[in-house]
Amino acid sequence: MSSPAPPPPTTPTSSASSDGTVPAYLNLVPGGVGYPTAAAAASSRDATAAASSSAAAATITNAVQNHYHRLNQAGDPTRPSSKADGLIRLALRCDTTLREMALHSYGLDDGSDEAQPNEKKKKKTTKKEEHEESNTITSTSATDMEMDGGGDGDGANGGSDDGPPILLPSLSVLSESAFGTLTGVAPHSAKKWANAMVMSYLDNEDEDGAVRAVMEQCRLAAGQGPTASSTSASASASPSSPSGSGAEEEEESIDLTTVLRALHSHYLTKSSGPDGSGQTPTVPTRPCGYVFRRGDIAWNCRTCQSDSTCVLCDACFRESDHTGHEVFFHRTSPGGCCDCGDVEAWRVEGCCPRHRPRVDVEEALRKKMRLSEPTVLGAGGEGDGATTVETKTEGGEDGRSDDPDYEAVRSSNRSRMETAESIRSLLPPRLAAALGVVIGTAVQSIVRSVEGSAIGSDPVQWEKRWTDQARRVRDECPTDEDYVLKSAAIEDTAPDSLQWPAAPDGTADNPLPPRFRLHLRLHNDDVHTFEEVINALHVPSSPSNRRRMSSDETDTSNGLVAHRSDADDMTHHVDSDGQVTVRTYTTLVGALAGYRRLKSRGLHCSVVSTPQVESELRSRALLAWLAELCSAHPAVGGMVVHALVAVDDGGKASEIGGVRIWRESRSVPSWAIGDDASANWPSAFPPHLDTSFLSREEAERLHAIGFGTFDGAAGSTMIAPADFAAKTGADSTFYARVPQPRLPSERYSKSPHALWGTMVLSQGDGEASDTAVVPHPLLSNGSVL
Repeated sequence: MSSPAPPPPTTPTSSASSDGTVPAYLNLVPGGVGYPTAAAAASSRDATAAASSSAAAATITNAVQNHYHRLNQAGDPTRPSSKADGLIRLALRCDTTLREMALHSYGLDDGSDEAQPNEKKKKKTTKKEEHEESNTITSTSATDMEMDGGGDGDGANGGSDDGPPILLPSLSVLSESAFGTLTGVAPHSAKKWANAMVMSYLDNEDEDGAVRAVMEQCRLAAGQGPTASSTSASASASPSSPSGSGAEEEEESIDLTTVLRALHSHYLTKSSGPDGSGQTPTVPTRPCGYVFRRGDIAWNCRTCQSDSTCVLCDACFRESDHTGHEVFFHRTSPGGCCDCGDVEAWRVEGCCPRHRPRVDVEEALRKKMRLSEPTVLGAGGEGDGATTVETKTEGGEDGRSDDPDYEAVRSSNRSRMETAESIRSLLPPRLAAALGVVIGTAVQSIVRSVEGSAIGSDPVQWEKRWTDQARRVRDECPTDEDYVLKSAAIEDTAPDSLQWPAAPDGTADNPLPPRFRLHLRLHNDDVHTFEEVINALHVPSSPSNRRRMSSDETDTSNGLVAHRSDADDMTHHVDSDGQVTVRTYTTLVGALAGYRRLKSRGLHCSVVSTPQVESELRSRALLAWLAELCSAHPAVGGMVVHALVAVDDGGKASEIGGVRIWRESRSVPSWAIGDDASANWPSAFPPHLDTSFLSREEAERLHAIGFGTFDGAAGSTMIAPADFAAKTGADSTFYARVPQPRLPSERYSKSPHALWGTMVLSQGDGEASDTAVVPHPLLSNGSVL
């Protein structure tokens, strides 16, 4: 008989939660998350090692005790007195401080915003030259364009003469934790968290006063009454102000969707004016797109429509001029949409003022497209991250610009350019940056939820995935960095007890964590009959056999459910809803036995974990939230689409309109940043560069490259390990504390969804060329080394 597995080492944290959630480590500091283990590594090399080591040990213990938070117990994020609101405002303070550091590193001070553009550019160039001289890790000056945030004059959003790009690593860490599989908030709170995180970054101190006017309009619409401008501005511009004031209560009660709609309406009013003459618009309008419901009125105009299927909704028709036209209407069935504003379906003169395409803007956009080659959406390169393809400009030699086969390329390029221009023109810079981060992490949470559902049908994968989840839930370590931190705390308090047990499998010697269960699902395949499914679920048996079935999860000889009525209900349920949970298991072998019984009868089934079920419910709420954003503002809708289709995370292709769409949290590497404000990480990771903020996977690869332990790169590092440690303050044994074996990144799983965006990019032949991928000064960002 095997000996029971040793209990997990005791860390100075709270006991396991009764709801089965895992706390998230949120020691937010400018640049990301502060890990005192980085400071401890530096202190161990100090001359006063004994005293420094003792202080570092106390700091690590304090971090473990005070900086872990269960987000689903943090309260309502819209209430200023809640812990959730405190965490959001902490992230805002950290990102605000980082912005000041970035401006200083870039060569601009807070008070220098009114400097002449050529003076700014001169300061920027000088700062880059100083950085190239001091940073020995930067091996090539060819990366300057990428390091600067690149782009084509994105303004404050994207990094240009106005300053570096707005980067929000603390918000990315918080949003990833809020939507994470193991640390996420309750599904019914996901929308509140998403709205609160974005709204906290709404800066009322904009140049033209649009945000102040919009917020005043939203308050009046909500029946809150007008608020003084200074009070309104302080709610978001002063994150360190005491929470709980009436102004902040009003600010947080306004919904994000309402604000976005008001911002777009404000722009339309400003561009058209009450008498039809206003400021010159800079972005195209988008078609109405109203989706008809049963019984709606749809209008046809044979003078304006391209064919009989093109219609206007009742609202657009009544606002447009069809005097003397041949018009008629009909009642609609569900489906179809209003074509107002679509130049391919309806004449411009017959569109309503809200959706009528503006000829000058459309012509400017077409001119911009003619000046550039057709591009492929989201592949990296010029023009907001798109890569040019081998086609000529309009009127070129091969005439492909007019080739119908390239219509998809032209349409995608046009949509991307419209979205980029809308983001720059219609959204405040910091609000746009926050939207990019929160939308990106929401999309990533949804994609991972879909991957988990697909993996549940493959026992080779789900056995490893769910046992790894169970281990992290039991140890309360959702990330590898949590194992590093808690191992360091255990080494300081009880070094003899540092032994992380094997992943639990549900046996008596190694049970699953409390409230962690495996759920056997049956899916509709439209092949098997009701009777076949019922017979697979239930076998008539005596009461004693049914009792044995309930006590022994591996015994499937009597079926999976005790009563035929239950099997009949499940069969009808799977027929109507597409899937049903047949049984819940507390052991891995029991879930595998139930899976094999259904699979042996040709049924489509899967096994998922409790965190996976919660993730799917959370994803449903996030999908509804994203749909609301898409309907509220055209620029935000474009950001959602970009987050869904961009194949590169953190690279140039993740940028659109100067906004970074981060689908994973990105921060200064955990082994380089401490929780001390006087840390010297900016010397190795300048805060004004995109490339200083890495995902966890990239940070670990960089650590391995720097110390010469990366597979396939031994002996070929760009920097000596001793110099790498001195430059970054990293400890070569940082990741040695993570228990083995470890699963590979989820992106390399067999699910077809997980393979999207993971194709290895060519690194060239090592020689300088225009086609080779330029390596990152610290890590080749967006490619696999």
